[in-house]
Amino acid sequence: MAKEKIASNAQFSGTGKGLVYVKDFCYAYSGAITVSGTDDVALDFSTGKHVIDAKLMIQYLQASSDGDDAYVTVELNGEDVIGSLVGANHGGAQPDFSPNNWIPIIIPPLSRVRVLFTMLSGGGSIVLGSNVTGRVYE
Repeated sequence: MAKEKIASNAQFSGTGKGLVYVKDFCYAYSGAITVSGTDDVALDFSTGKHVIDAKLMIQYLQASSDGDDAYVTVELNGEDVIGSLVGANHGGAQPDFSPNNWIPIIIPPLSRVRVLFTMLSGGGSIVLGSNVTGRVYE
């Protein structure tokens, strides 16, 4: 049993676009996003006056089919800092969730972070998700 009080939002209450802080850690889980258009927002949050040493993962929650491809963009304060193609033509059937495929990212203080999915080709959709976990440094 913990001897000190943990933040009131420490209990996982579901997915969403925001960042949750638990003591010196933080996390965000987008849940399933059906990508069929332009700039479908998976995560969208702003940070406080601290630095976050984080890892980002993009997940296939449903494999793509019939040539569906999407583009993942990570924006930091309105600037594109990470981009990647995902989908049937880019290894979509068997994603590798090992820690080596998490993308390291340092999030500066007072930053807005957005993870966007954009459909590029194909006639269907891809169900993707995004996770961010990190350590908060004051």
